[in-house]
Amino acid sequence: NKNRDSDVEAMEQSAEIVPLDGSKTSNIFINSSTIGSGDQKLGEKLMEAFIFTLTEMDSKPDNILMMNSGVKVAVKGSVSIDNLRDLQESGVNILVCGACLDYYNIKDQLEAGKISNMYEIASILTSTGNTVTVG
Repeated sequence: NKNRDSDVEAMEQSAEIVPLDGSKTSNIFINSSTIGSGDQKLGEKLMEAFIFTLTEMDSKPDNILMMNSGVKVAVKGSVSIDNLRDLQESGVNILVCGACLDYYNIKDQLEAGKISNMYEIASILTSTGNTVTVG
């Protein structure tokens, strides 16, 4: 059906991702070492895939903010370390909650990003911009 094909084409065009216009800060707030609830291993794989996908995107976030078990994504043994380092090298500011690292007793294992605090993270999350929560 010709009309159906043009409808599908119109939907595909309207679903194109529009890059950020640069006037707003973009933040990714990672508050868990997994994405979603359910199977732990699946959640870990989804987080790994999400962080890898960020490295492949033309429009990268300005900040990645990690709290609670999300800090585990940035420590020794995490499969995402190399991808987080790539993001850092491309200019992404990665801030990791120091109190959270202390809570899990892994502060000395941080391998990507820099230790931050609630004030700095809250300031970024509440400033003008777009924040996407992943976890």
